[in-house]
This record gives sequence, C-alpha cells and structure tokens, in this order.
Amino acid sequence: MTSRDLGDDALKDVGLEPNAENTRLLYDNPDLGVRFLYPRRWHVGAVRGSQVAMDGADGSGLLITLDTPARTPTGAQFLDESRGWLEGRKVKVLRVDAAKVVAPGLEHFALETEAADQKAVMDYYVARQANGGATMAARLPTEDLEALQKEVEGIARSLVVTKKMEERK
Repeated sequence: MTSRDLGDDALKDVGLEPNAENTRLLYDNPDLGVRFLYPRRWHVGAVRGSQVAMDGADGSGLLITLDTPARTPTGAQFLDESRGWLEGRKVKVLRVDAAKVVAPGLEHFALETEAADQKAVMDYYVARQANGGATMAARLPTEDLEALQKEVEGIARSLVVTKKMEERK
C-alpha cells in the first residue's frame, strides 16, 4: 500500500462524517457462533443458550435464534408458526406481508398486530447459511417504523453464522 492509496482522491467518495451506516457496532460471539452489525440505538440485552436478545430504547426488541440448517424453518413455515403463536395469545393480526426472498439465503415477512389497544409490527427474517440458520423476530412500535425496519433488515443482512451449528441433545 502506498500513501497515494490514502490520498484525497482515494477518500473523496468515503463518508467521513458519522452516520447510521458507518457507526454501527459489531457483535461477535465465537462461542455462540454468530456475528452481526447493529445500530447504536440498539443494545444486546441477554444471551441465553442459542439466542441473542436485543433491545431498543423505544421499546423495540429483537430475538435472534440460531439452529442447525435442518431445524431452520422456511419463511412460510416460520410465518405460520409465528401467526399461530400470536393468535394463541389473543393478539389480533391486522395485516400479513407474505414471506419472500430478499437476498440469497434470507427471507422476510411481517405481521401488523394489535394487543391491548397497542399496535406493533412484528418483523421477521429467516437466514440459511452453510454453518446453520437463524430466525429473527422483532417487535417494532409503529412510531419511526420505517427506520426501525431498515435497522432490523441491516442486522439480518449482516448476520453470519460463524461455526457449524450442532444438533441439541
């Protein structure tokens, strides 16, 4: 590398002012076998078994569950399971965005819900990778929804299963 590689011409298209993209934090847990980037307004709340729970200051939450490739559901399967779980708890499902592939190995769907006169969007992703899979379930308040959905999508797109997931005994 030469000093020319770090000159004004090389850096003219690089954003040097802090923004949402270039200030994300890295979560890297080699024991669990997962790595992802996340925005500063989120924080890792707890790690339990094969799950990472994240919280946002606005009441949003995200649960990432890692599993083997064989035990990772398809987007349609996870949609059916999630909808049934919500309805079993008397949560009203107002709208369903069907599961669709958004990137190779990554599916997304969403459910608009209402419970106790509170509306929220449940935003879901299913990631399938060579080492394993992950399901991601986010509860997002309707205020600032578009930004929150973009942040959850960024987490989902950056997620890497870094070690081979083994069958649980």
